[in-house]
Parts: sequence; structure tokens; C-alpha cells
Amino acid sequence: IALGATAVRGVFGHALPILANRGQLIELTPTTRVLVTVHPSYLLRVPPEAQDTEYAKFVADLKLAVRYAHEQGWKI
Repeated sequence: IALGATAVRGVFGHALPILANRGQLIELTPTTRVLVTVHPSYLLRVPPEAQDTEYAKFVADLKLAVRYAHEQGWKI
């Protein structure tokens, strides 16, 4: 899981738009997928009227990671 722009840049070696790629498992190698999502601190900076929606999206991203891990047979 790449949490935010710094993590994405570190993993992929270049920047990717976070909001356009969030919630997607992106192939890094034939056997490695990376989930891109926002950094948790982003949730502290969104306007109050969007906080519940953004938090729900973040939780959905993490649930996707758990589902993927289970599909791969990982014990987490």
C-alpha cells in the first residue's frame, strides 16, 4: 500500500496523481501489485463537509487491500 505522494514516488520512481489512481491495484511487476491511496494526514485537511466521504473512501481502499491479500493466500 502506497500511502500518499511520497510513498508512490518511492515505490514507482516517479509521481502519479493520487486521487486519479486511488483504490486501484497497479502492477509494479508481474507478481507485485501496489494499492495507491491517500496519506492519512490528507483526511485531516479535507473540508468538513467532505470528511465522511473521504474517510469512507480510505476505508474502502484498505478493505480492497485486505481482500487482495486474502485472494493471494496471505495471512494478515
